[in-house]
Amino acid sequence: MELSDHIQLHEFEVDLMKRKLQKIRDHLPGEPEAVYDLCEFLYKTLPQQFNSLGFVFMYSRTINDSQGTFIGGHGNEPFPESLKGAYHILESNLPKIAETVCPKGFAEQVKYLWEKGQR
Repeated sequence: MELSDHIQLHEFEVDLMKRKLQKIRDHLPGEPEAVYDLCEFLYKTLPQQFNSLGFVFMYSRTINDSQGTFIGGHGNEPFPESLKGAYHILESNLPKIAETVCPKGFAEQVKYLWEKGQR
């Protein structure tokens, strides 16, 4: 898998992914509340079109904001108070969230990009 092979989702795939993010408790039970709050926030702020690198960027930007950097760019959605200070809980959860809510090939690309960025 090459870094240049960014996978773009179709609109129906984005809709399905967003529905799964909205109901993440049903799809990924037993996680810390911060994970559920992050998924709910992503559900509200994800655009209708993005690729695998964009998803990694949005996740990374959001968890970085949890450290108090507040880069912004989340539209009109206020940043959830419950995520502030939750970076260490959230930083390792992207692969699991992607496997749960994304189509398989997209999730694999997200995991690859995330792990490459963590090195």
